[in-house]
Amino acid sequence: MANHASAIGEAVGNLIESEVKNIVQNALVGTEFYVDIGGIRRGVRDHSKLLLVNDTGNSYQIDVVVEDKEKKSHCTY
Repeated sequence: MANHASAIGEAVGNLIESEVKNIVQNALVGTEFYVDIGGIRRGVRDHSKLLLVNDTGNSYQIDVVVEDKEKKSHCTY
C-alpha cells in the first residue's frame, strides 16, 4: 500500500473487526444461534463473502451474521 497512514488505518480496522467477531461468538456459546463470519458453507453458499441483498438487488458485504438453526438471520453487521 502506497499510503502508510491508510495501511495503519486498515490494520487497526482489521484488529477491531476481529475482536468484535470474537466477542459476538463468545457471547453466543451455548445458545441455539450460529455466528457466520464468512467462508464457503456447503448447502448455504458457494462463495466466501457474506452478502446482504436489498429489495432493489443491491449487494452489500457484511462481516457477521447471527442466525438460528433454520439459517434465519437475526442480526447482521
